[in-house]
Amino acid sequence: MTNAERKDYYFTSAQKEYEAMQKEWENRDWNRVIRKAQETIELLLKGVLKLMNVEFPKEHEIGEYFEKILILKKIDYDEVGMKRIKEASKDLTDKRAPAYYGEVFYSQEEAIEAKQQAEFVREFIKELMKRLESK
Repeated sequence: MTNAERKDYYFTSAQKEYEAMQKEWENRDWNRVIRKAQETIELLLKGVLKLMNVEFPKEHEIGEYFEKILILKKIDYDEVGMKRIKEASKDLTDKRAPAYYGEVFYSQEEAIEAKQQAEFVREFIKELMKRLESK
C-alpha cells in the first residue's frame, strides 16, 4: 500500500468516525461521542502525515508530533489553531480509554466540547490540505 493509499484510508476512516460521532450524538451516548471525536482527530492528523510521507508513532496522541513535523517541513500554520489541536488531541486521548471502558461517564457538556474539538480539527485540516495539495 502506498502512502497516498494510506492517506486515503486514514481520511476515509476519519470521515466514518466523524459520522459515527454524529450518530452517537443523536443517541445521546456522551462517552461514545468522546471516543469518536478522539478517533476522528487522530485519523485526520495521521492522514496528513501520510500525505507528507511521514511515519508516525503508533500511539493515539500525536498532536505534539504533528506540530514538530510541520515545523521540520517548514509548513506554515496558524499557531493558535495548532495550540487548540494539541490540546484537543491530548485531552481526548486522556479521556478515550475511561470513556470506552465506562470508568468515567462524561456529561453532555463534555461531549459538546469534544464534538466541537473534532469539528475544529476537521476544518483546520481541510484548510491545510488545500495548501499542501496546491504545491
